[in-house]
Amino acid sequence: MRLLIAGVIPLANEADRILWLKDKVKGYTTSSGYSALFSLRQQQPVEDSVRQCLLACWKTTVPQRTKAFGWRCVVDRLPVKKSLISRGVNIDSRCVLCQVGEEDACHLFKDCVFSKLVWTEISTWLGFGVDLHGSVSEGMLVWVRDCRKVGISKDSAGGVWFTVMWCFWRYRNEIIFNGKSPSFSDLVWNIKIKLWKWLNLGNIYLSKCNFYDFCKNPVGNLG
Repeated sequence: MRLLIAGVIPLANEADRILWLKDKVKGYTTSSGYSALFSLRQQQPVEDSVRQCLLACWKTTVPQRTKAFGWRCVVDRLPVKKSLISRGVNIDSRCVLCQVGEEDACHLFKDCVFSKLVWTEISTWLGFGVDLHGSVSEGMLVWVRDCRKVGISKDSAGGVWFTVMWCFWRYRNEIIFNGKSPSFSDLVWNIKIKLWKWLNLGNIYLSKCNFYDFCKNPVGNLG
């Protein structure tokens, strides 16, 4: 500490004040703050898969709160158990869906046995086989690619992905905070209902079909 302050010369005739080093003349401004953050972002380049997922997130037709959730999910900023424990929170690290693995984002959303069953059911319903591997963002890009192969539009494919992820998260919270028992069929039906509503299909003015027809032919209504 003495070495740090050894070269500091105090100004006897001036009161202490906060100094914004990015602009010592004008002080802090919104513009200088943005420039500082932007330069920091350039120093820490974003992975290509993460960047593509973030762009896809904002183009989907899901609600804004789900887009914000999707952003947190892609950049790994969700309060999953592993993250909370690393911050000193004393909780059981086990996944509430399978009661086996440690809950981090990758396990909760794609590696958990329960999650795999749900993804398999949804992908089969859409007409292709699920291929879960890599990080959450890499998994999304593969999902969008496979959806496009069966005729689902890019924006709808991203919307399906974020809807499923959102439903996983909400279901997980229902189990933790409300004592809900995990039910595979319950979650799958919840996902389908959310998809029908959120992708403008459940809007009385924009709907192309009723929920029954949507479930029978999801690809035809997501193209």
